[in-house]
Amino acid sequence: MKKSNRLFPISGRFVGMLMLASTIAFTACNNDDDDEILPPTGEETIAEIAAGNNDFSVLTQALDEAGLVTTLNGSGPFTVFAPNDPAFNAFLEANDLTAAALLANPDLSDILLYHVLTSQVPAADLENGLAVETAQGDEIYFSLGADNNYYINGVAQITDTDISASNGLIHALDYVLTPPAESLATIATGNDDFSELVAAATIVSEETDTDVLGLLTGADPYTVFAPTNAAFEALYTALGVSGVDEIPVTTLEAVLTYHVLPGRVFSTDLRDGDVATANGATIAIDAANATINEETNIVIANVLARNGVVHAIDQVLLPPMDDAAVVSLTVGNSGASAYFVSEITGGEDVTPLNEDNSTWTLTVGTRYALTITNSGPHPFALRDAENTILLGQGNEAGTFAEDEAVNFETSGSAFTFTLTEELAAELDNYVCVVHPAMTGSIVTN
Repeated sequence: MKKSNRLFPISGRFVGMLMLASTIAFTACNNDDDDEILPPTGEETIAEIAAGNNDFSVLTQALDEAGLVTTLNGSGPFTVFAPNDPAFNAFLEANDLTAAALLANPDLSDILLYHVLTSQVPAADLENGLAVETAQGDEIYFSLGADNNYYINGVAQITDTDISASNGLIHALDYVLTPPAESLATIATGNDDFSELVAAATIVSEETDTDVLGLLTGADPYTVFAPTNAAFEALYTALGVSGVDEIPVTTLEAVLTYHVLPGRVFSTDLRDGDVATANGATIAIDAANATINEETNIVIANVLARNGVVHAIDQVLLPPMDDAAVVSLTVGNSGASAYFVSEITGGEDVTPLNEDNSTWTLTVGTRYALTITNSGPHPFALRDAENTILLGQGNEAGTFAEDEAVNFETSGSAFTFTLTEELAAELDNYVCVVHPAMTGSIVTN
């Protein structure tokens, strides 16, 4: 099979921290001889063929250190996906590993057995989407890339096939495979650079019917495009909030499910076009440039878990907005005596800026996103003319809190709602639930 460049970055120190439960290192020989794979004779065992070819010198050393030479001299049949010396060197360099740990690592045998099948699988039997259990116990996954080459777990290309041995077959690889993490949740919680993602998933799991954490630990496979902490920090800056707890929980739910695809989708499976997410909306894939929705980059691909795969991305993906226009207001306070609006975005002149207890003019059909900057001591509410709370922070959510069309969301400083005709017909004023002097009239049109 013809060798070609991978479609996405697949490793680096970041992946090393995610994928490796412990540091694995191999002594790699620098061969200048460009040896060809020996012609298959079918008379030597898999271990003997590897030992007789300089391009498998690291593999041979690893098999010896792990005590697997006798196994691969056995009757089999076996299929071995064999990383060549450049594959081992690339793995060491990409994961910032040295030969210091050498081959004494207790996980070495498991890693090598993850390259071995206890049956004979010729290249002609490979197919896109095939999953096969290895001698280590976990499965490996095959995908046919856009370049018409077969890859395993999205990271290792099969570069030579059907090297015949007396006890099976060898297929050469250009990268080292590592067994999968326990779960998608293990990957997320095990790396500090995903702490904001974990915080968002925890909030959604605790406060909605969407158990994101359960999804990440369950048996069904999913693909997660995982924003890094830097991606979340950029989102907070754009929204004018200080953290994930200030984003309405239903918004978080929509955003997180927009990052999830059903099934196990490696970078080598991706093609240009729209792909449906668990949110119901689609994301646009540009496979050649490793981007999503034109601006978001896949920075690390193919981090494997038993229940799926993670691709790290450098921006938070935002699902399509509702048809309603969105107007954002930043609401401050003058002690316990007044509210005032310090900033408005979205094209409506709702009220004069920095005027205490000013009158607001709101438009039916508009969605309003309020940031109540001091909402802890001053919980905000909308009331009718009889001072009944229609929507509120604190202990009393209000009579319209469960109205699906209003789609009321409040979490931390965030207070978001759509002004429907029914809500507008009753709306009269805003107020601080604790300090009644902080109040102003509302006019609707």
